[in-house]
Amino acid sequence: MTINWEKEKQPYKVGDKWRKNPLSLKPGGVRVFVKFNSGFIKVYDKVKHAKAFISKIKESNNTDISKIWMENK
Repeated sequence: MTINWEKEKQPYKVGDKWRKNPLSLKPGGVRVFVKFNSGFIKVYDKVKHAKAFISKIKESNNTDISKIWMENK
């Protein structure tokens, strides 16, 4: 998916100190983007199991989330 960042707010990269899974501190994996209704976007990098990661986010039933996607490699 190609994003035109000029039309969107600049994404915020979630820092390693906020990550819970030890695998997220190791190189490799994909980036997962979480967009909120306000236009704010969080980016999680080094995600090894993207489908499971996205499922967990969806389980939170956060109504402020408008879209979740992972980068295509």
